[in-house]
Amino acid sequence: MKLTKKSHACVRLEKDGQTLVLDPGGFSEEDAALGADAILVTHEHPDHFDESRLRAAMENNPTARIWTLRAVADRISSAFPGRVHVVGHGDTFTAAGFDVQVHGELHAVIHPDLPRVTNVGFLVDGGKVFHPGDALTVPNHPVETLLAPVQAPWNKIAEVIDYVREVRPQRVYDIHDALLTDLARPIYDRHLGTLGGAGHTRLTPGASADLSAPGSPGSPPTSGPPGVRRLRRPPGTREPSAPAALPASERARTGMSDPPGRLWGMRIATWNVNSITARLPRLLAWLESSGTDVLCLQEAKVAEEQFPFEQLRELGYEAAVHATGRWNGVAVLSRVGIEDVVKGLPGDPGYDGSVEPRAISATCGPVRVWSVYVPNGREVDHPHYAYKLQWFEALRAAVAGDATGSRPFAVLGDYNVAPTDDDVYDVAAFAGATHVTPAERAALTSLREAGLSDVVPRPLKYEQPFTYWDYRQLCFPKNRGMRIDLVYGNQPFAKAVKDAYVDREERKGKGASDHAPVVVDLDV
Repeated sequence: MKLTKKSHACVRLEKDGQTLVLDPGGFSEEDAALGADAILVTHEHPDHFDESRLRAAMENNPTARIWTLRAVADRISSAFPGRVHVVGHGDTFTAAGFDVQVHGELHAVIHPDLPRVTNVGFLVDGGKVFHPGDALTVPNHPVETLLAPVQAPWNKIAEVIDYVREVRPQRVYDIHDALLTDLARPIYDRHLGTLGGAGHTRLTPGASADLSAPGSPGSPPTSGPPGVRRLRRPPGTREPSAPAALPASERARTGMSDPPGRLWGMRIATWNVNSITARLPRLLAWLESSGTDVLCLQEAKVAEEQFPFEQLRELGYEAAVHATGRWNGVAVLSRVGIEDVVKGLPGDPGYDGSVEPRAISATCGPVRVWSVYVPNGREVDHPHYAYKLQWFEALRAAVAGDATGSRPFAVLGDYNVAPTDDDVYDVAAFAGATHVTPAERAALTSLREAGLSDVVPRPLKYEQPFTYWDYRQLCFPKNRGMRIDLVYGNQPFAKAVKDAYVDREERKGKGASDHAPVVVDLDV
């Protein structure tokens, strides 16, 4: 694959006689998109999206197509019927022979008083190249070549360095650099090259790199400055499966209380692991150390036949799984038995012609649980948002009987809704976005009216028990989180609760999910 840098945020990728152009905006050359077989646009800002450049490219090549988010598509799709495709986080597609995954949802924060627009990043050919647009999105996938936005009104060099370390690419090329002066470029080059922990190369506009050639510019370094986690480990050594817990003295110094020991009859948890394959070593270590009896798991992202039944069985867990691969998949893990398994919601509305594996229920010992992964919703005016609300209606209907029953019962999982304004770090940052809308919160109210109550966990650090922190913009270290992983239990379940907490230690370190487990202890 050949990568050619154009001005600012635009790059051209070529392989097998096909050309893919990303973000030919107003700061790039007027002919940046000409000759493209496919064009990807990350968001609507004019330095990434220029309508005249797109029109010229589409008219120049009658078979060319565009993939972008709705805000851009609405402005150009009428001129090119059937050639402009709307995509969002989690989508996959093939464009001019390039396989593309979509990651991310929102533009980075420029200022709290400015509304955030939507933004997506594009992962090309299984991680060969990642273009994040205007956000420091960390894709849940290895990346060979990271296109790093080095200078913008929404970032600083320290954040870019930490971003490179977190993504851990083999090589880094600068993008989003048109505002960087010639005086500043050597400083940025030096800091990124010595502190980022990856091979860093600045291409001038028009320069190219062969991403498949061994020893090409940007090959990963074998050594670097002390303290940079990106550096390769010595031969024969292994990465730890999960980070060690902080010592008690350090936890006391930071004001963090310890996760409690096992005090009561049953421990139940929910965790969006964001790929069980990627998270398996951490998951197994956590199950061994946490004393969890039942775990409701979301975003398995594997087909059922690929689920790690054997590894879990070695720890004493049975598993009920509803998964088909790709982006969804739910499961219930139990070491107290699994009976009466139901996969999917009766009356599931489905999306885009298919029913997704987002819910599974089972009886585990004295308790019945549902593990749910509620649709994200994407944008308020997106069909996925309507699907989300319809899915909530189907969930309410499915749980109504158990919600009023005498047996302890709970619906645990990633609800993709923050119940109150206190459940987000800054509600103003979500103005006009999903997860906080009245309609989504009304769906939670409907579940409570059906007989369920919100089991609110106690935080182990800070004031709010957030459960999710975006990979981007150093959200976890800055505690810019949300409480969207919820436990809704009926009256017998709620009466049996003796403790509930968020195990935020599992959000730390290498290979963490962007969600932390929510743990509930029951006296049953």
